[in-house]
Parts: sequence; structure tokens; C-alpha cells
Amino acid sequence: MLGMVTLSRRGPELPGHLHEGGGELELSYVFRAGAWGQGFATEAARALLRCTAQQLADQPIIIVTQLANQAALRLAHRLGDGDLADVR
Repeated sequence: MLGMVTLSRRGPELPGHLHEGGGELELSYVFRAGAWGQGFATEAARALLRCTAQQLADQPIIIVTQLANQAALRLAHRLGDGDLADVR
């Protein structure tokens, strides 16, 4: 296993929501260090987002990461429209 990509509801107790009360879909991923930088996260996340767009087209999807994680920020830019919110 190289890693995994998941889509789940972000709990209201966590920061970083688009809507009051939370519950947005959150894209999460984790990959083994040996798989970093090879495009696996991008490919897997895009496949999941394509499927979600067909099934739940009206649902916003968020990605939450640390601003210091430059690789995760670059991935978020590749996956989205590049309009990232800085929510603290």
C-alpha cells in the first residue's frame, strides 16, 4: 500500500469550515514517505473528486492543512481553482 485518500464529513468541533455548523466534505490523504513526490496523491485525489462530482455535485469539498506544508498547499492548488482560504 502506498497510501490512501478519503472523503468524509468534517466535524463541527474542528476549525476550517465554509458554513456555520460544518459538515462539509473534507478530502484527506496520507502516503508513505517513499511515495511522496511521484504524483500518486494527485492522481488518487483527482479520481476521488471526479467520482464525487458525479455523485454529490452540489457539495463543497475542503482540504485543511498547515500553511507550513508547502507540498500539501501545492497539491490543493492543483486540485482546486487555486483560490485557497487561510482559515486559522
